[in-house]
Amino acid sequence: MKLLNPFDLPSDMCVVFKKGSPDSKKHFLIISSESIDVLINLSPPKYGKPDIPDFYVNQVEFPKLTLPLIAKTIEEKFWSSSSEGGLPSGVNRTDIFVNGEKVTIYREMNVGAPLRKGFRITNFSRPSRKFKENFQDFWLTDDELLNEGVLRAFKECA
Repeated sequence: MKLLNPFDLPSDMCVVFKKGSPDSKKHFLIISSESIDVLINLSPPKYGKPDIPDFYVNQVEFPKLTLPLIAKTIEEKFWSSSSEGGLPSGVNRTDIFVNGEKVTIYREMNVGAPLRKGFRITNFSRPSRKFKENFQDFWLTDDELLNEGVLRAFKECA
C-alpha cells in the first residue's frame, strides 16, 4: 500500500469518520475497506513538497477489528485502575496482536501540545509509507478520543 489520498480513494475504500475544520485545513480521517482500517492526519505543508496536493499525510494501517480492540484496551487498561483490571501504576504501554500484527499502545504526555495527555499507537508489522522506518506511528489526544468522537468511531469499526 502507498500513502492514500482521501480525496481520491480506491473504489474498495471509503471514509467512515472525519473530523477537522476547513479553516485550519487539518483533518483526521478513518478510512475503511474489507480488510483494513487506516488512520490519516492531513495537515497543510509548511515547507518542502506536500505528500498529496495541499497536504502532508500521516498514515497508519491496521487489520480489521484492531480499532475496536484499541478502544477497549485504552478504556480497560489505561483508564481503569489496576484494582479494576487496568495496568499497574508506572506501566505506560501494552501490546496487542491482531492477525499476526503487533500493535503497541503508549500512554504519553505532550501529545500535540505541552501537557496534553494522549496515546501513541504504533504498528510494528507495517513499514512507514513516507520514511525509512519499519513501523507506523500515530498520536491521538484524550480530547480527540473522548470529546471529538474518535473513541466512539473506533468502537464502530467492527
